[in-house]
Amino acid sequence: MNKSIFLKSCMQRNYILFGVALILLSTPALAMGFKSLMKDMKATHQHAKDLVTGEYSAQAAMVVLKAYSDETTQAIGQMSTSAEGQDMKKRFTAMLVVLSKAQSGGQLDKSSFTTVAIQVGSQCISCHDVYN
Repeated sequence: MNKSIFLKSCMQRNYILFGVALILLSTPALAMGFKSLMKDMKATHQHAKDLVTGEYSAQAAMVVLKAYSDETTQAIGQMSTSAEGQDMKKRFTAMLVVLSKAQSGGQLDKSSFTTVAIQVGSQCISCHDVYN
């Protein structure tokens, strides 16, 4: 076997092994990042519940909506091109539309915020029903 052909095939094999290793190592990291993001969203949802069931502050409600929007945008960015990833992306995008509309209207009263919180929570539940 020619030495240059042998070296070329070894290099190609090394590139393939590197690519496989990169995929294997990055997939759990992405999953961990997504799980961490879901924990953040759970905490934000708890803040929303507290505002709905307790003392309401329009300023605190806007902070919650901003946190939801930021977390939702991050989630959309983490979705894969698989059918599952695209379905989840569609669900998060629908959630982001609700949040954007709510934020663009300025300060929300408790009733309006409650409606938004229920819509967002419903999107969460619909995804968890399918993927948990």
